[in-house]
Order: sequence, then C-alpha cells, then structure tokens
Amino acid sequence: MVELEKRLEADRVQVRVDRAAFEQVVTYLLHSSEFDKVLGDVYTKLLAHVRHQGIVDLYGARYLRKPTWYDIQQIYEVHSNLHGLPGMIGSLGCRHWQWYNCSTAWRGQHTRADQDGPTIILQAVASQGLWVWSAYFGVARSCNDINVFEQSPFVEDYISGRAVKASFYANGSYYPHGYYLCDGIYPKYSIVVKTFRDPYDEKRAYFEKVQEFSQKDIERCFGVLQQR
Repeated sequence: MVELEKRLEADRVQVRVDRAAFEQVVTYLLHSSEFDKVLGDVYTKLLAHVRHQGIVDLYGARYLRKPTWYDIQQIYEVHSNLHGLPGMIGSLGCRHWQWYNCSTAWRGQHTRADQDGPTIILQAVASQGLWVWSAYFGVARSCNDINVFEQSPFVEDYISGRAVKASFYANGSYYPHGYYLCDGIYPKYSIVVKTFRDPYDEKRAYFEKVQEFSQKDIERCFGVLQQR
C-alpha cells in the first residue's frame, strides 16, 4: 500500500512538471513574434491532412485502386471504339513538376541541367477517361523516363505476375495481356507499344498517326493535374 502511494505521488509530480513545462512553452509562444508562423504551419499541415484523408475516404474505393479484370474489359471496349486500338489499357508518360518548396539540402539531387530549379518526376498511367491508377514519383538524382520506368512498381507488378492480365484478340491473333502507349524512348517490353521511328509504308504511317493521337490521353491528364 505504501509502495503504491509512492508511485502515485511520483506520477502526480511528473504530471505537474510536464504541465509547468507546457505552460512555459505556451507563454513563450503567445509573446513571441513567431507564434503566427508556428500556428500557421500547424494549421496548414492539419488542413492538408484533413483534405487528403477526405479525398481518400470519398474517392478511394472507386479511383485509388488498380483495375480489376472487369475494369480492363470495359477499358478495352472504350479504347477500341474511340481510338481503334484493341487491347489498349492506357497511356504511359513522365512529367517534371517544379518543386518550389524544396529544401536546400535536397536541391542538388532533384535538379537537372535541363530544368529550371528542383523538380519531382511523376510517372503515371491514365486511360481515356483520365483514370490514373498508377502514379510513381519522388525519385531523386538525375533520372530520365527510362530510369523511372525500370524501377517503378508498375513494371515490378508485371514482372512478378501481380498485375491483373486480360487477354484480347486483334486481327484473329490471341494476346495474353494488354498494352500501354508510350514514347519511343522507352525500352522494348511486351506491355508497351511505341510508334515507328521511320514509317516506310502507308500502313505504318497510319499507325504512327493513331498512336501519337491516342497517347495524348496522358498529356491531357498532366494538363488537368497542372491546372489543379
């Protein structure tokens, strides 16, 4: 019993000490010129967290997820009707975003010679309806589209077999999974379809025109994100 009373008294002393220290900090902030800045930073972070959580709660179940087999079938139908490309899942691309609030310690590893200041590279996949189910960003150092592509979870999912695959037929031929349209800089993978560098006949020239037009879905997606 005596031992218990000693422990309770020690806890009460600790509470009094912590409260006194807290009151000193509050008093300092109230009389400090930095109070508005500190309060503003805390409020901004709290508001950003609330907005982020609200977006996740509102749209997470529908948009913040990978497509299912049924979703891919619907995407096949839309892209086949609009672009005339059976088996097209979406468009793949990268974009540099200016990082205006980048810290001084990180500026060097996020700055490239061809960019005006530090940037963050965003790799995204978007369908014609601007459904972005793959977004990979934050890669440091001087990276291009190839570096980001080869280390992204998007490629790892296909290599490891975790990505959902949906077969399709084109011109009477069977294909086990769909594909994504991309620029000519990307490496040769079965999941990406690039345009011809030098189309030497009418058929290839027509495909180049359709591919470049259909690939503008990802550019349109980046344009929408940039306006937000």
